[in-house]
Amino acid sequence: MDIRYEGETMIIPVLEEMLTVEKRLLLKEELHVTRRPIETRYHETVTVRSEDVHIKRLAAHEQVDADGTESAS
Repeated sequence: MDIRYEGETMIIPVLEEMLTVEKRLLLKEELHVTRRPIETRYHETVTVRSEDVHIKRLAAHEQVDADGTESAS
C-alpha cells in the first residue's frame, strides 16, 4: 500500500502483520473399492420335520366315516 494524497491531505497507511491460519482439504490419495459377488458352498446338518404315512386299502364294501373309523356298508 502506497502513500496517497486526497487534495492537500497525505494519507499514510499503517500496516499490522497478522497471522492467519486456514484449514483446507488436500487430496492425499484415493482408494478404489470394487465389489465382486462370491459364492461359497458349505454343508450343514439340520433337523427337519418328517411325517410317516401308512396306507391301508379297504375292500370295496368298506368305507371310512368322517371321524376316521371304518364301517361296513
